Formats: sequence, structure tokens, C-alpha cells
Amino acid sequence: MKKYIFLPYLLSCIFCCVINAAESKVLVFPLDVTQLRYRQALDMKTLFDNCSFVVEIPPKYKRRPNNFNQQEVSIPVKGDNFGSPNMEVGVHYYAIGSFGYDHNTFKLIIYNKPGEADTPLLNVQLNSYAQDGNLVDALLLDSVFCYEDIVRFSDFVINADYTVNIDGNVLYKYEDDMVVKNKRSVSQVYLKEKYIIKNGRFELISRMKRKVE
Repeated sequence: MKKYIFLPYLLSCIFCCVINAAESKVLVFPLDVTQLRYRQALDMKTLFDNCSFVVEIPPKYKRRPNNFNQQEVSIPVKGDNFGSPNMEVGVHYYAIGSFGYDHNTFKLIIYNKPGEADTPLLNVQLNSYAQDGNLVDALLLDSVFCYEDIVRFSDFVINADYTVNIDGNVLYKYEDDMVVKNKRSVSQVYLKEKYIIKNGRFELISRMKRKVE
């Protein structure tokens, strides 16, 4: 009889360990976008042909939903945010992992939200929290979406020296005899940014725009 009483408690402990696994995962640097693999199953062809397609968060990250609070949404997100610089109350986000540095906790998160003109976005972001749990700063690392004639995404690396490199990519499309085709067969880097983490904040140290066709 005792083993049956103990079973619910055991299952509860296992469940708690599973849902906290992603949030408690300590990130190891250098860390780049390919290691996270959230775009691995992304069907760019589907997104390219249908801009209304919503790029969903991979199921492996959707274990424990969190909501942005009032204090978090009051902090503008740095980076190329496409006219949508703030997080929104009620939007679910999921933790990929975290690390500590210089008395701050940094959390890598992923979430869906509507952007400019209600464009569906898949965002990956690095948040910095003070010891009291308040958000100090936020940096948008990647935003995957399709809008009108482009598909947009970023490649990024968080380096061991606590610098962050972000390359913004764009893939143009056009119509030929009513068939949507790539304007170019590969994506082009239109923006290169580099940040350094200091005192819990993301400081921009270089920014270079490139002309794309």
C-alpha cells in the first residue's frame, strides 16, 4: 500500500525535473545558432511561398511556458527589432538555457509574437536579470519571419569573451509567370552587429549595413 502512496509523489518529482530542465541548462560558449537547432526543421520553402505561415516553436522547447511581466515589457529590446521593440504582457516564452556573469543571470529564450502589420515572428532573445530578478537589458538575437517579398532571419554567436555577433540575413523573392521564385538562390547578409556584455547590459561596439539586391 505504501508504494502506491509514494508513486504520485515520485511522478510529481520527475515531472518537475523535466519542466525545469531547459531553464536550468547552463549554456556553454561559444554558442551559435546551429547548435540550438530551432531552425533545423524550419521549412523555408513553405515560409517562402506563404507569408501567412506561422513559424512555430519546436516542441522540445515548449515544456514550461512563462509570461512576460509589466517590468519586463517596460525594457526595450535592443537589436534589429523591425518596429517592434517591446515584449508584450501575456506572450508566452520558453527558456532554452541560462548562464551567470558579473553578478547577473542571463536567460536565452524563444517565443512567438505578432510584429509590424501583424507579421508572425519567431524570436530568440538574450535577457539579463539583476539579483533581485528584475530585467536589466534584452537583446534580440534572431527573428524569423516572412513579409511581402522577403524572408528574414539571423545567424548569431555568443562568444567565450562575452561578445555577441549577429548577422542579419534576407532572402528576396519575386514572381515569374505567377510562380514565386528566389531572386537569389542564397540568403544575403544585410547587417552585421557586435555587442559586448558589460555590467549586465548589451553594449553595441560595431554595426555595419550592407547593400543587398
